[in-house]
Amino acid sequence: MDWPRERTGRILAAAYLAGFVATLIGIVWTLITQWTGGSGPQMVVGGVFFAAGLLALFAVAFALRDRGAAESRESAWRKTERVWHRLALGRELRAAVQLLRG
Repeated sequence: MDWPRERTGRILAAAYLAGFVATLIGIVWTLITQWTGGSGPQMVVGGVFFAAGLLALFAVAFALRDRGAAESRESAWRKTERVWHRLALGRELRAAVQLLRG
């Protein structure tokens, strides 16, 4: 995928990394809470991290939808979906880190 090289690209890369990490924290937090028999409020914290991470990933996918390798006649939603899958699977982690490092 082609990340923007200007300031916008760095902001999107930072949002992507923060969203990906928040999603992972939410998953791990929820699993640990389930294994230890935690209460409802502890589960809510994990759910909030997970939901916030997914929202951040969707926002980045929406912003990058025209930069992914896709056919020109694909709908905007299909382009967003394609980019979402690459982001959610972590296939763009290396590119995002390299972009942030300069």
